[in-house]
Amino acid sequence: MNKSTMSVVVMVLLTLAICPATAVAGGVGGGVCVYTIDIATTLGKVPLALEAAFGEIEDGLADYGVPQQDLDEISAAFDDLVDDIELATEDFPFLLPVPLIGGSIEFSVPFLVIDAVRFSGGGLSDRFVWGMLDAFGLERPQWPIEESFQEGELEVEVTIDPSFSSFMLSTELVKRLDLLVAGIEFGLGFDLAQGKIDPGVTITASHLQSELDDALAALHPDELSWSAFCGHACVGVEVGPPFLRLYGRARFLLPLSQSTTWWGIKVGALTGSVGLVIRF
Repeated sequence: MNKSTMSVVVMVLLTLAICPATAVAGGVGGGVCVYTIDIATTLGKVPLALEAAFGEIEDGLADYGVPQQDLDEISAAFDDLVDDIELATEDFPFLLPVPLIGGSIEFSVPFLVIDAVRFSGGGLSDRFVWGMLDAFGLERPQWPIEESFQEGELEVEVTIDPSFSSFMLSTELVKRLDLLVAGIEFGLGFDLAQGKIDPGVTITASHLQSELDDALAALHPDELSWSAFCGHACVGVEVGPPFLRLYGRARFLLPLSQSTTWWGIKVGALTGSVGLVIRF
């Protein structure tokens, strides 16, 4: 545990220990949560994956009888493309937000130090997003996308039908200081976050099918996933009358266990949520 994370945890524990008990109620809430994924390792692997995939295609084209001069021109163009991608990724943010839609339920507990136990969760998937866009009559991408290419006797058909999903589950012990129209809370708890992206790419070719399959496999399209079990410290505020409040919460995550794939996507250290809570 690094010093900054330790400081946050110690401050929360001290606050829980010295603050007097307050009369609080349980409640249910709903809103939007955002956590982050760390793709620093992922960006560094992009050129490696592209070069491995191109190597498979280059070998296949050579076996297919493409002249060496043409292969050299293709290789040079590919090298320029990889250089451009590396330059672009240098300025790309290492942390990406993952939005979720979810809710929470909170139970009062008769302890001096702890006022409540809260269980919360959220999720998001491509089906949900497309369904909401359709429900509101908004334009959305039309999947799958199908493209075909032909060069001499070589015919290639590419189908792209991507999908994504993610969820986060949390439980925490909460200490709350309530005023008439506002409140502040501190919490400690645990989280489970998972996500997966499936590019859904399928390639069908009249020739070189095995080489194209190997090139696609070299991109590791089935390994764009992440999972982490974390501890966290939470700080939140609520505004509104005692029975209905707007809330905002920030959590500082400490990953206890990370499960990564070849692409090395990890869960970041920060999450936040905003929404509405009904107290009872």
